[in-house]
Amino acid sequence: MIKAEEVKIDKRKPVVIVDDDEVVLSFLKVILDNIGFTDIRTAVDGQKALVIMLNMTPGLLITDIDMPVMNGLQLVHQVRKKRRFDKMPAIALTANDTKEMVIRALKAGVDSYLIKGEIKEADVREKIQDAVQFRLQKLLG
Repeated sequence: MIKAEEVKIDKRKPVVIVDDDEVVLSFLKVILDNIGFTDIRTAVDGQKALVIMLNMTPGLLITDIDMPVMNGLQLVHQVRKKRRFDKMPAIALTANDTKEMVIRALKAGVDSYLIKGEIKEADVREKIQDAVQFRLQKLLG
């Protein structure tokens, strides 16, 4: 049985940011550092992120959806197959916020999403909290 306190953000746990755009990676890394995260890992595609994640258990995943090699939805789908990632909130980065994309992201196991081009520190904080709450609701059923 999952307890509410088990699904929270521990800022000392690794955060994995995945995007094929180095500028976005750097920008998000600065924001997460400002928020207080101490271990921020980056990858340029889902395949590289999966390798990183299989060697540890991150506390948060933020991934672009559209990337070469393995896209963000495929990455989230792969990690959701592994029980040890059940409690990890996952946030999708997208420029496409259509209803269809949101539904696809939710089905893949994404808990919240950020719209590219509108990312501010306050938005990232809010989306992290949204993702934690959504993950908790999903786990508690």
